[in-house]
Amino acid sequence: MEIHEKIRQYLEQNYAKQADFANALGLTQKDVSKMVSGQKKFIPKEYFEFFIKEGYDLNTLFNDNQPLKKLQQDPNILQEPKARYLQRTDVMQKNQMIPLFNIEAAAGLVELFQHVNEKTPIDFLSIPNLPKCDGAVFVTGDSM
Repeated sequence: MEIHEKIRQYLEQNYAKQADFANALGLTQKDVSKMVSGQKKFIPKEYFEFFIKEGYDLNTLFNDNQPLKKLQQDPNILQEPKARYLQRTDVMQKNQMIPLFNIEAAAGLVELFQHVNEKTPIDFLSIPNLPKCDGAVFVTGDSM
């Protein structure tokens, strides 16, 4: 089964009208009509983004010998930890302005901290829900 046939099959099973499917994709009904009829020679990225968002395995979209299938979550796949590992002294700051310093590194960050009173921030970064920090450093130089 070719890609356009799989997309047509998905459309018929999940949408009453091509216009509804086109709206979900962010395309025109004419674009969807050309795709499902096989007249379109390339697949717009909106189809890929849609099928990824819906949880489909794109490998089955391209494999003519397999029907379109959703990804199966393997329980053995490690997930990113969702917990934050904070120290007792970390206090979350809802909003803070982090000073951004610009230095040219010759041998390291010692330059920045030797003349603390002479350095003024070039800008400030605002990062919500971050533990208190002293500053950010934008570093350029040959020794990097």
